[in-house]
Amino acid sequence: MQGAKMDIESRVATGDVSMFVVESQTSPNDRRSLLRLQNLVATGWPGYAYLEVGSHVGGSIFPHLVDRRCGRIVSIDPRPAAQPDERGVLFPYNDNSAERMLRILERAAGAGSTAKLEVFTTTTASVRPTEAGSGVRLALIDAEHTNRAAFADFASVLRLVEEEAVIAFHDANILIDALWNITTFLRFINRRHAAFFLPDTVCAVALGRMVEPATRSLQGVCFDPEAFYQKSKAWLRTVQRDLASRTA
Repeated sequence: MQGAKMDIESRVATGDVSMFVVESQTSPNDRRSLLRLQNLVATGWPGYAYLEVGSHVGGSIFPHLVDRRCGRIVSIDPRPAAQPDERGVLFPYNDNSAERMLRILERAAGAGSTAKLEVFTTTTASVRPTEAGSGVRLALIDAEHTNRAAFADFASVLRLVEEEAVIAFHDANILIDALWNITTFLRFINRRHAAFFLPDTVCAVALGRMVEPATRSLQGVCFDPEAFYQKSKAWLRTVQRDLASRTA
């Protein structure tokens, strides 16, 4: 049992993307970046709680589910049948239920494995800090991919995490304006933070005393923020233009 525990920890530490046993709409580099964040928090804050917004079938939950250093998992997902996107299309989510996610995770991780997972089928704004519980050190926002929704989710999640925490986003290239506004907002309220743009499309915002270990762990692999912003804006304009021409 001890060997299995150490094997999980070493696989997380080395960025072993085979940790993602359950389907996840992430690239191999995204998965390595998410494992970097998991290793950062699990090493410095064992017993941490992981919070996720937009879980779908639980692909990015699974590595935390099998990592014993993660004491608790909170999933927040209103489970829409479809949702809008900054690219200008409506993305369907078939059979998007919490029950389906729990079945998939139980099959992958074993019977009883989801005992540390609490599911909220609602919006982030509807979850109270007392319901999310204490010790949330890592959050991933991967829900509605519009700037308005991403900023709103961040504002709500900020109430639910500890002073020292990381709030990450997937598909940062789609939500680049929201991320720029988030860092501007944090500067305005004088909240200590640092933002890291990681391969391929993960953005991690470290808060409080999490800034120093995050900088040591991530600065060597992250993109220049301005370059990432400009590249993302150019890509998004191209995608929007192509989609508009197809529907014209």
